[in-house]
Amino acid sequence: MTDQLECGSRRGRWKRTADMGKDDTFVRNPDEFFRTSRDLGARFVVASRRENMLAQLISSYELTTGFDGDHKTDHKKFRNITGHFERSVNQYNDAVRGAMKAGFEILPTSFNEIVGDLCGTTQRIAKAANCTCYKCLQEVQHTGTSRREKTPENRIGRAAWASVKAQLSGTPYEWMLDLKASWWPKGVRRPIELAIYPKSMSPADIAGDGSKVSWGATRQLEEEKGTRKKRRQKSAR
Repeated sequence: MTDQLECGSRRGRWKRTADMGKDDTFVRNPDEFFRTSRDLGARFVVASRRENMLAQLISSYELTTGFDGDHKTDHKKFRNITGHFERSVNQYNDAVRGAMKAGFEILPTSFNEIVGDLCGTTQRIAKAANCTCYKCLQEVQHTGTSRREKTPENRIGRAAWASVKAQLSGTPYEWMLDLKASWWPKGVRRPIELAIYPKSMSPADIAGDGSKVSWGATRQLEEEKGTRKKRRQKSAR
């Protein structure tokens, strides 16, 4: 869900899920996207994002450019990386809030859950969505354009990697320079809190430093959903 919405938001448009391929089916924001999706019969959404946004950015760059270490890097892709990360989190939060406002049931799932136990996570999603035709056959495969075994310099170019390190060093995102790291580390606060967290994540995982975490955004969304449900029940009497 979130990757497609983020891609759409960079173009300023979100496409209606049931009308792909038509020219007049773009909606303007996540709220409208989810209202339209609900009108078309959708009721359930899975929300997931990758914690190491730098690893995701580099993988996406390889996928779209086929960079093999010999071509010139498009440095525009690696400018203002912290700004890119902040926009990504805000877009995720906007999507979650849009789904919540539209009355969707949301199942937050971590990237680690998906890659660590694909069939188990799929089964949990199917159960939450009341899907009785669940069947999972896991096949470990990765796109041929990814070169994760190579050094970062060989994946995006020496100059681009030097720029990335300079931008992230000394920031809360510095831990992402280890492209194999997949979880927000203890001792590092999140610059922007997520609107919703997977239930599998402990407060220490979320806060980063093991301190008492604020579930404010998630709790607020749940309270808003409860308030709307009470209003609907009251109006139906």
